[in-house]
Amino acid sequence: MQNRILKELKSKTYQQLEKEAGEKSGELARLSGELVTGRLKNVRLVKGARIHLARVKTLMRQIQMTEGAEKQR
Repeated sequence: MQNRILKELKSKTYQQLEKEAGEKSGELARLSGELVTGRLKNVRLVKGARIHLARVKTLMRQIQMTEGAEKQR
């Protein structure tokens, strides 16, 4: 399992991984925006997992920090 994931990651270029990460953070921003406005009570993710509001907020903080660090470069 782990080897398969490593092979998959190595086969992707750094740009592809960055692009995917960007798309995921954009989706998280949209979802957390809807959570904050109260339109969504629980966001259903893959396999029925629920994402907690506090978790979204910490993820958003992390995303903002990384975006801030990228701007400083």
